[in-house]
Amino acid sequence: MKAEHTHESMELLGMQIDTLENLQGALKLPMPANLHVQGIRGSLPDVVAALKRVYIAETGDNPWATGESHG
Repeated sequence: MKAEHTHESMELLGMQIDTLENLQGALKLPMPANLHVQGIRGSLPDVVAALKRVYIAETGDNPWATGESHG
């Protein structure tokens, strides 16, 4: 079961890395700063949520369960 979780987690982690690399690349495009900020604001919550899922799946620990914002 753990190996299955690890494989799924690594797939999800890889997708988030791709998303972050895409955001990083988009920052090099000649666009108004507010459009860059909107793109980042729109994407980061999903990336954070996915990274938390990976962390929880791999460690069994959820330090965010208290409802406090850690970031």
